[in-house]
Amino acid sequence: MSEEIISKEQLEERYKKIVIRTEETVNPFSGKKEKRTVVDLIHDGSIYYVHIEFSPFGTTYSGDMGCFMFQPGYGIGTFKDTRINPCYWGEKIKAAGQEYFIRDFDMQNVDRAYKEEILQHYEYEWEEEYFEEAKKAWEMSDDDFKKWYEIWHEREDEEDFAEEVERVRNAGKPSDYSDRDSEESAYDAVEAAAEQAGLHWDCESIGYISKQGEEDDYRFLYACCVLQWVANKIVNKEK
Repeated sequence: MSEEIISKEQLEERYKKIVIRTEETVNPFSGKKEKRTVVDLIHDGSIYYVHIEFSPFGTTYSGDMGCFMFQPGYGIGTFKDTRINPCYWGEKIKAAGQEYFIRDFDMQNVDRAYKEEILQHYEYEWEEEYFEEAKKAWEMSDDDFKKWYEIWHEREDEEDFAEEVERVRNAGKPSDYSDRDSEESAYDAVEAAAEQAGLHWDCESIGYISKQGEEDDYRFLYACCVLQWVANKIVNKEK
């Protein structure tokens, strides 16, 4: 779930009162005086109030829709754009009032990321002709692959290639090794699938693939939409 969950038109309708003020502060790293932008978004009802601060200390977002603190260096310029970037922004969160990922995993996304890593790995590993041949073999039916394997395995100096293609194909997807949809089982499932495929990926690669199954929390996506909307307002106001 990475799409925008509320449009700028809806935000304009929701927050009729927007208070933006600029204060002077001292950059703790350089000792120089810099500005700090403070924003309050007021909703007519009792919910959806948001308080945002853009400062040298980083960006802080708090209110009825969660609390998030982004690391120093990520301010207005980070969030202004035409589309939200929750995956990248989520990596820059220094602290949060609650978990900003739902701890449910979509193993289909993990399988997709695993396949992409497999293809990227062998695209660099093999010559184009072999890579394209392997891609076709991985998508064949069992009967067709059996014929393909026999032909390639009988060719001189092609036994290793045929066996590696077979090993990756037979290893299956991470979802084949997952007992439940959780962070731990997703990591273990990717590791097991890679091991069966004869791939010795490091923890970073396996962790990256397993993380693709995480879904962003509704509150965090809402914060992303608000941060972008506010950042664009400030930038346009300063022009």
